Formats: sequence, structure tokens, C-alpha cells
Amino acid sequence: MAIAGRAKKVTTHTLQEMKQAGEKITMLTSYDYSLARLVDGAGIDVILVGDSASNVMAGNETTVPITLDQMIYHAQCVVNGVDRALVVVDMPFGSYQGDSKTALDSAIRIMKESGGHAVKLEGGAEVAESIERIVSAGIPVMGHLGLTPQSIYKFGTYGVRGQGRRRSREITRRCEDHRSRRMLLDRLRENPRRPRYLGQRGADSPNNRHRSRCGL
Repeated sequence: MAIAGRAKKVTTHTLQEMKQAGEKITMLTSYDYSLARLVDGAGIDVILVGDSASNVMAGNETTVPITLDQMIYHAQCVVNGVDRALVVVDMPFGSYQGDSKTALDSAIRIMKESGGHAVKLEGGAEVAESIERIVSAGIPVMGHLGLTPQSIYKFGTYGVRGQGRRRSREITRRCEDHRSRRMLLDRLRENPRRPRYLGQRGADSPNNRHRSRCGL
């Protein structure tokens, strides 16, 4: 039987075992109890409580307005509806960009108050120190590269950053060197001219056997 099928509760260890065995890891987004029940019941391995709740649930134009308190609320609702899946919670804009201490304080609040199992934050080398500090406190971190909606006002568009295999690998390696063992590759392409996303390949080399990469 596949590892995913045997797991009564998905943990970071489960994901690592699935990665090593070459099994696909499934991941979907939920914002509330009802949807989380359906997604978890369908056997999805990882549920992301995305800051896109700002758009989908509150009707905001961007993800920027959503607060840490609001993300914790949505995460609480999702966790209450989950029996099996691992729940990853987005860290909202302003909760980690200032410095690594702010990032750690925000991550601790999410874990303690929501009951989530891991946090996710956007960025590459610029958040590496925060990733290391959060993981050192015992909190699993998922990185996020590619389409980074929290940076909409910086770039002015929802274009994909870190495009191409060489650039994406460089940024991903920097994050993984700071203990981020899971990466969300959001619309990253191996070659911008070819319609093939890096996430479709999952692990792209035996050297990354301990790092789980989810494609969006």
C-alpha cells in the first residue's frame, strides 16, 4: 500500500517518506470548516490556508489587507474540519518582512492559536534568516517562489519571479539551505518559452530527495 494510503495523519515525516518513495503529494486550499471537511475527506495530503482568503472570502483586490488575526481565524476553522491532512498556514503581508524576530513571533502565534501544522511565507534569499529562525523554534516552514501576490505593489503586476530552471534552482537552494524543506513553486517554468511548469516534475534531482516541492 502507498505511504499516503497508510497514513492516518499526514505529518512532515509522512511527506518526506512520500517524496523518497516517489509518490505524488496532493495539496489544495481551504478557508473554512465546510470546505476543509470536503477536501480532507477526499484524501488530500496537504491543505493550505491561503492569504488569498483576502480576495476570496473578503472581496479585497489583493492579499495585502488580510491581517494576522484574520489568518489565524481562518486557520482555526480549517483545522477544526481536518482529521488527516497536514495544514499549512500562510503568513500574511507585514507579519514577517520586518525582521526575523517579528517573523518568529508571528509564526508562534499561528501555531499556538490556530493549531496549524506549518507556516508558509513568500520570498527567496531575503527571508532566509526568518526561515532559519522559525525552523530553529521547531516550526516547519514552506517557502513560496514564482507568483508572489504580496509583492503586487512592488512589481505592479502578477508576473512570475525567478523564472527559468537556473534562477529558480538558485533561489530554492538558498531557502533550502536555511532549512525550508518544502517549497511551493507558483507557476514557475523550466523555460519561460515552454508550457511546462517546474512543479510538474516535483523533485528534479536525486540530490533533492528530502525536499518536497509542490507545483501550482
